[in-house]
Parts: sequence; C-alpha cells; structure tokens
Amino acid sequence: MKRMTFLFVTLALAAGCSASTSPDPKDDTASTDAEIKKGHGSKLSCASVGGQCTGIHYQACQGGTWADANVVTCGAGIGVGCCVMPQPPPPPPAPNACESFGGRCTGISPSACPEGFFADATQFSCGGGVGVGCCVACPTLSPPAPSFCPNGTIKPRKDEAGCIHGYDCVPAANNACEAAGGSCVGLSPSSCPSGNWADASTHPCGTGIGVGWCLP
Repeated sequence: MKRMTFLFVTLALAAGCSASTSPDPKDDTASTDAEIKKGHGSKLSCASVGGQCTGIHYQACQGGTWADANVVTCGAGIGVGCCVMPQPPPPPPAPNACESFGGRCTGISPSACPEGFFADATQFSCGGGVGVGCCVACPTLSPPAPSFCPNGTIKPRKDEAGCIHGYDCVPAANNACEAAGGSCVGLSPSSCPSGNWADASTHPCGTGIGVGWCLP
C-alpha cells in the first residue's frame, strides 16, 4: 500500500512540473494573440514591433535590443523576451522628373536660379508643390583664346533660355555707323531692309560717295 501511495505522489509531482514548463518560444506569437483576445491588449505584441520572441540569454539577442516587457509582450511564457534587431534605414525617395534630369527644385523667384534657367514644368516636374520650379544649370563653356578675336570684341551668344552656347567675334568699328550697330551700304531701296537710314552728320561712313548708314 505504501508503495502505491509513493508512486501516485511521484506521478502527480511529475505532472505538475510538466504543466509549469514555459512554452516553446516559437508559440509565443499565438500566446500573445490569445492574451490580447482575452482582454490583455494593453501591451503590444512582439511581432508588431518587428521583434522575435526568444529565451532570455546573454547571447540570444546579440546586436539587438530587448523590448520593454511592460510595453511589449511575448505571451505568458517565463524567461522569454522580445528581441528587436536594428531596422535598415528607409530607402531614399525616388527622384522626381526634375532631379532625374539633373536639375534642382527651388522656389520660383528671379534670384532662385542664378546658375541656369527654369525648365518646362510640364516635362520636368518637381511634384505637387506650389510655387516650385526646376532649376537647370547652364552648360559650362570655356572662354575662347585671345587669338579668337584679337582686334575686336568677344560677344557671348545665348540661347532662348539665356545660356551661353557660343561666342562671336565683333570686329572693331571702323566708323560711327558701325559703332552704333549699323552698317554702311550702298544707297538703294533694297540695301537697308529695316528702312532706318541714319543721319550722315551723326553716323558717318567715311568719305565714300553713294554710301548710306543703315541702322537695325
């Protein structure tokens, strides 16, 4: 009789120890969901913060951080914690049409784009911002050598956007007419399309006979 009583007590203790064993950390997510459904939803689940439930050991969360057990739960397991590993930085935002073209987005004002011009907003958009334009830098050209125009004036040639795309050599004026931007041509109806004949007393072309002073 004593032997049977001892065997019963031993089995009972073994069953009690088995019932108090902490659950498998792999089942903690399910335990957490059950906890929340039971009304213990004041804590966040480990999975919701990007963590993983694992046994608390000094090597179990290397490179990560143990979440606060008062805020994050792994269920009812004993000796189980939520290990949160560092998250990679978010990818940079995709460039807009302006940035893809090599421009920069800036407020639209006369002084906002000193290095270039504002590109067409229908083709090089900066997004949905109001009062923002795409500033595109003008191409950089090396100035011509001094031998390019030794006896005249170097004049930059600009395109519609105002960027310099070449240089012209303007010869030195030979007379007052040319200095004013005009040209000395023969006196005929077709030699001065603009029809602006200058006063010979103020814009002389020299001593030539039959020569007029056509201004632009």
